[in-house]
Amino acid sequence: MQLLRRYDLVDDLPRDRRDLLSKLNQILVNEPKADTVYAVAELAYLGAQRAEPRSKQAALDLYGASVMHAYLYLFDPRFAPLNNPYDPHFRGACDLYNASLEGVLRLVRRQGTLRPGRVCTIQTASRQIDIHVVLRSSGWKEDDFSHFEFVSDYQVRGLRNHYRAYGLGVPLIGVRKPRDPQRPGEQFYPPNLSFPVTAFLRMMPPTDATDGTGPNGSVRLQAMLELFDPLVSTEIQVAGRRAPLETDLTTPLAYFLNQPEFDENRMSNLGLLNPEKAQTLTGLYMLEPFQPGKIPVVMVHGFWSS
Repeated sequence: MQLLRRYDLVDDLPRDRRDLLSKLNQILVNEPKADTVYAVAELAYLGAQRAEPRSKQAALDLYGASVMHAYLYLFDPRFAPLNNPYDPHFRGACDLYNASLEGVLRLVRRQGTLRPGRVCTIQTASRQIDIHVVLRSSGWKEDDFSHFEFVSDYQVRGLRNHYRAYGLGVPLIGVRKPRDPQRPGEQFYPPNLSFPVTAFLRMMPPTDATDGTGPNGSVRLQAMLELFDPLVSTEIQVAGRRAPLETDLTTPLAYFLNQPEFDENRMSNLGLLNPEKAQTLTGLYMLEPFQPGKIPVVMVHGFWSS
């Protein structure tokens, strides 16, 4: 509101939020200031929430504008000297980035383009963003993914310890695609295996090869949606600085164990008292891709009586 009053734009607030953002972007071109970038990210996010029930496309545009401006606030070199992690705006920009990125991913998932190796496009008020989905994992491959679920949609019960870390990005549940049963090693993967993934959107600097013009004369930008394995990567380098990833290791495991065949009562009580009835579940299961040189440890628990 301070920003809108400063530029006499308060009357534009109830109207189409994308028109307001277009005016603010023009102000940013003439006067690039960190507080203006933050205000645009906040206005875009609030506008996306308001627009989503009526227009998914408008919401996608606004979520895209919000995550892009939050990214600029956090990582643009012009504002780096002013970044203060103790400033509520800095922490707010992190929250805006994560929430807006999740909003983008939820809407993109509806389009079926949230898969490694795909490209999805977001058209904001003044920019077109081409997002390349890239997998950053030494174990999982692009064709291992069946689909993604959002960690925030689930509440873990039954597991006492919840392992998560706070930072940037959206924690996801990756569900493994079933393969040919005759494929070597396939028998060691349980059905519907799920694993943790963190999605991070990285804006790419314009180049002669990627910069261009989108529809209606809008600026065309490139971005990478990087899918990280949090068991391997807990922080990344962005614009020469380290940024911790937001991760959740427990919810994907709970999602996998929630399958009926892995019900706690059946696995523990039935398997202990009537092991012959659990024969179809016996065996060794891998929860991660095979890694040469990594030694598996098998713990055997039992009892005996005289």
